[in-house]
Amino acid sequence: MDEAGACGAREARAERQRAAILDAAMACLVRGGLKSDRMLSAIARQAGISRPTLYRYFDSYEAVRDALTERELTRLVSDLVPLADELTWDVRSFGALIGYIVTFVRNHPLFSAAPADNRGALAPQFASQAFLPLRYALSVLKPRIEQRIADGAIPPIDVEFAADVFGRIVLSFTFTNGLVPLDSADDLARYLERALTLVLGMAVESPGA
Repeated sequence: MDEAGACGAREARAERQRAAILDAAMACLVRGGLKSDRMLSAIARQAGISRPTLYRYFDSYEAVRDALTERELTRLVSDLVPLADELTWDVRSFGALIGYIVTFVRNHPLFSAAPADNRGALAPQFASQAFLPLRYALSVLKPRIEQRIADGAIPPIDVEFAADVFGRIVLSFTFTNGLVPLDSADDLARYLERALTLVLGMAVESPGA
């Protein structure tokens, strides 16, 4: 094997090991009951490697957490691309987009199976630091939405402002409960259609203002 081939093989092994560590981190977080000061040891055991080996890839629990969050966010955004490519200016289309995101996060193992203390460890990625995943999603989806505007499927809108608004809506539906139970995807879809109809149907100014 020549030098280039050997280098490629090493990189492939490193990528497989990194993926295995993130899979182990997912399993540990889902099992729950682990604090950050013990998490790296648990992840190393789950991955079948030593802690020094783990440190060659990630130097802290936060680095593992951030890489895992980034990987799962990348998967979500890739799923959203087809929806963005078909987006139209109606409540059903936007409701489907929002509903998919909310359902994805609600059903994700990190949130659906992990206990409250582990959700708290991950919550900053989706709450006070929500602008970080939102910026990443926008970097992928904004050109596609702008193309829909150019095609006439969506009126000229401020895409970044719209993303911020809908991002806040997603966070609200994901992490809070209201008066209306939303226990199924169908319940959520119907609620979103009604909510968007109400909001989009409002006049900017009151009649006679």
